[in-house]
Amino acid sequence: MNSEENLKLIIKNLSLYFLKNDDEIKILDNVSINLHNNEILAILGESGSGKTSLAKSILNIHRIENSAKQGEIIFKNKNLLKMNDIELENIRGKKISYIFQDPHSHLNPLLSVGYQINETIIKHKVINRRSSKKLTLEILSDVGLKNPQQIYDMYPFQLSGGMKQRILIAIAICCKPEIIIADEPTTSLDSNIQMIIVELLMEISKKYSISIIWITHNINLAKYVSHNIAIMYGGQIVEYGNKRDISSNPKHPYTKDLLSISDLKDQNKKSKLKFIKGNSFNFIKRKETCVYLDRCNKKIDSCNYEKIKYINKNEHKYLCIN
Repeated sequence: MNSEENLKLIIKNLSLYFLKNDDEIKILDNVSINLHNNEILAILGESGSGKTSLAKSILNIHRIENSAKQGEIIFKNKNLLKMNDIELENIRGKKISYIFQDPHSHLNPLLSVGYQINETIIKHKVINRRSSKKLTLEILSDVGLKNPQQIYDMYPFQLSGGMKQRILIAIAICCKPEIIIADEPTTSLDSNIQMIIVELLMEISKKYSISIIWITHNINLAKYVSHNIAIMYGGQIVEYGNKRDISSNPKHPYTKDLLSISDLKDQNKKSKLKFIKGNSFNFIKRKETCVYLDRCNKKIDSCNYEKIKYINKNEHKYLCIN
């Protein structure tokens, strides 16, 4: 499982900085994580933990121009951070696809959905439009849309939220990529549709042997879909392991806190929303000590001044001195 032949993507010592008023704000801090062949890897954390910044760094699709990165993102023995936009365009959508969380904002309202899928196929596969239409109809069927010929000619405003998300998935898989980055792909959907989309993505991963990086804030969803889970806080991976270890033997206080507020044993009973006490991490005031220091109820004196190093036990690693 750990041999390099079985690795689809290697992220090594990745740091991301945004420049604001001549100040450097470190958003990602020395992130290292691997994605294996045919794996679903969940990146889990609260809003503002750095999950989406990590995901967008892989394909360099940050909207903020004043940014800088250090480290390596290795795909097919090449460092994506060293590639220019032209080189990355040959990978985006073809080898690595991105599914955004809001389908309403990422489909062109002036173009039919069939045309939008077609353009992706033609751009990356260099096949004629007639052949691409046939493939598009097959993909529309693959993502569970009935009457693909009718859907092909429709525009985004004519579709429901769940149908739009299926179109984004169709665009993501139309070139049979090796990796899909799914950035909270069900967050904007009705609860009745969410599980349908979850099952669809899991089925697609198996059918096409696609590895998935699944960004989520829902620990129960992460445990359901993934093989391994990376817990993220303050732009760091604070704990990583297979989902069984994360569920049954959590090591980092943040992971334990996430598990404590995710009790879904009886969904029929009304219960108050639970939150982790304290304020979320302040990236502007980052220190070299533990990122969870201000919210942790397990801290000891040395946490206030020691730089924390990973403890690694059988591929279950965590960033804590306790």
